[in-house]
Amino acid sequence: MTDLLNATGPAYAKAMGHPTRHRLLLELGEDGATISQLANRLSTNKGNVAHHLKVLIQAGLIRRGPTRTVRGGTEQYFVRAAKRIRFEQV
Repeated sequence: MTDLLNATGPAYAKAMGHPTRHRLLLELGEDGATISQLANRLSTNKGNVAHHLKVLIQAGLIRRGPTRTVRGGTEQYFVRAAKRIRFEQV
């Protein structure tokens, strides 16, 4: 994980155009989280979280992290692309 990501330009602005995506970035923390964990923390459904994570992945703000097996299933963790993200001020 890089230390700093300079998130400047319209792609980043568009990705951060929804308040849920702000909350997801904060909730991921340094260790990352699964869709289920994020849905519980944000009190929303998994489909909503999955949609917003996809937008953040496409913008390069987060990435898929490690997986782990739990009760016969596989959990996918998502992590921030950098420890710190600097957004352009407008």
